[in-house]
Amino acid sequence: MSAETTALDDWEFDKDGNPIVPGGRAVAEWLVRELSSEESPQPHDYYGWEFFVPTTNGRVLIMVAGGAKEGEAYFWADTQPTLWQKLLGRSSRPHKPTLELIAGLLDGDPRFENVRIVPPGT
Repeated sequence: MSAETTALDDWEFDKDGNPIVPGGRAVAEWLVRELSSEESPQPHDYYGWEFFVPTTNGRVLIMVAGGAKEGEAYFWADTQPTLWQKLLGRSSRPHKPTLELIAGLLDGDPRFENVRIVPPGT
């Protein structure tokens, strides 16, 4: 899912201009509260934030990251298969109910515009 926003402008850089804290932490913390997750968002490499949300069928990984264009943000919600599911060949895949819930939250927040559930980069 993607959206247009300036809400991810809280990046922190070292003296050489390398990112040390990715932007979007406040947005990730807001989503943690809205989605009733009990986890704190953690940096995902140097370009975003991630946390897990429990569902009736397991956990969903949520990730918030800046997009390739300035002012663009991406949001992922992927199922996380259990060990047994992995052994049976299941892999992570988009969790549409959670994506739709996040889209509704973003649509209702004035910091976000042009919210759309599309593959990143399109």
